[in-house]
Amino acid sequence: MQITDMPIDQLVENPDNPRKQIGDVTDLAASIREQGIKQPLTVTSTGNMDIDGRETYRIVIGHRRYTAAKQAGLTTVPVIIEDMTRRQEREVMLVENCQRSDLTPLEEADAYQGILDLGASVEDAARKTGRSMQFVRDRVKIASIPASVRTHDEHFSQSSVARLLAIAEFQGDSQAQNLLAETDDHDFSYELRRLRRKRDEDKWWDREEAELTKAGITVKPITGAYWEFGVDGHERVMMMTASIDTQREAVSAIDRLNGIDGGYDTEAVYGDREHHVFLAFQHIPQDQLDKEQAIKDEEKLRNARKTARTKARHEFMHAATDTRRAWLQQNLHATPSAKQTEAVLQLARLTLLGTTGYGFHTPHMDSVVKTLAAITGHEYKPGEWGQYDSLENLAYIRESVSTLDWLIALMETVADTDSAWDSESGCEDTKAYYAALAVLGYQPSSEETAALNGAHALTKEDRK
Repeated sequence: MQITDMPIDQLVENPDNPRKQIGDVTDLAASIREQGIKQPLTVTSTGNMDIDGRETYRIVIGHRRYTAAKQAGLTTVPVIIEDMTRRQEREVMLVENCQRSDLTPLEEADAYQGILDLGASVEDAARKTGRSMQFVRDRVKIASIPASVRTHDEHFSQSSVARLLAIAEFQGDSQAQNLLAETDDHDFSYELRRLRRKRDEDKWWDREEAELTKAGITVKPITGAYWEFGVDGHERVMMMTASIDTQREAVSAIDRLNGIDGGYDTEAVYGDREHHVFLAFQHIPQDQLDKEQAIKDEEKLRNARKTARTKARHEFMHAATDTRRAWLQQNLHATPSAKQTEAVLQLARLTLLGTTGYGFHTPHMDSVVKTLAAITGHEYKPGEWGQYDSLENLAYIRESVSTLDWLIALMETVADTDSAWDSESGCEDTKAYYAALAVLGYQPSSEETAALNGAHALTKEDRK
């Protein structure tokens, strides 16, 4: 093996060198400047001449020493010249770099792919580099990642083998590969599982749609949300999705369709690829359609009656409230004290026990204070949150408002709600309130009397 001193400008870097980044050679250049190059470079002829007619040589081993020698100002370097094929060059460079430096998994992968491109088999590459065949296969998978994905993220070249193999899984799907390339380590596992699931579901969809097409069934697109989708005059008899039971049971769409009791409408098979779902529909018999339409018509009529009664009740409630409060403002304290005391006792019993003895539903304090203001004419200022049940207002009520005023305000608040006039058990609490008002001299109108007897309550039929 002959060592030759060769002018450094006759050497060219090898474009197939697996190691793409030589790194900082400052320290190595300083050592070479002081002691020279102790280990010769290995080179092979390029088959080309330079502008001075000299033969040029391509570096196979020694790229760092070559770069450091140039930095140190050397004009010649010691070399060993060997005849090599391009495949031999790549094999030697790969073995040398694997033994002497830390290649990134991506650089290593490209180097193995380069050897295979020159005719080597996976077995040959494994034997030459002392690696397992699975190791080589994994690196070849990684080498398939396209440049557009590699340049998508500035840190991509430092990715781990496991991460690169996961990205290589999605060969041909640049959108998925780019998404994984830019996903941080914290979210990578989640995103990988999601993409794998979608890939499997896409395969499932393609297989099922192909089988349906082969059977002469055209899958029509679903408009809107598939869970709400329907076909006039039909009922759904099958919903099949990739994410529910079909993959577990390995039942095909054709098998599911053929197993439907009563058959299905071949013109009413629909699919939504985005959600990987197939729907099938069956004609509904006309007598069943007529029956369902009758039910809808009855429900529509019932809703119309309910709306009309509710509107009438609200109109009555507003008019009755205005009438009562106008009378209370003028007459509440004009009645004899004995009558007022009797009314207080009745109202106290009502608000404590109700008419059934099981208690009384007390309205919100804020609403009662507002009602009290409407009856007494006293102005209460809203508190910090815009409500009237502030400590300041409640303190004033405690010191200045009579028990009768407070109980009347309480019951007036209740009487101005739907539940006071629309109760399946009747308007018993409201009747008891009107009985106390009668003690004070209030005489209800005929419409109020009718309402107390249930004129504005919904019927049992309307409550269905």
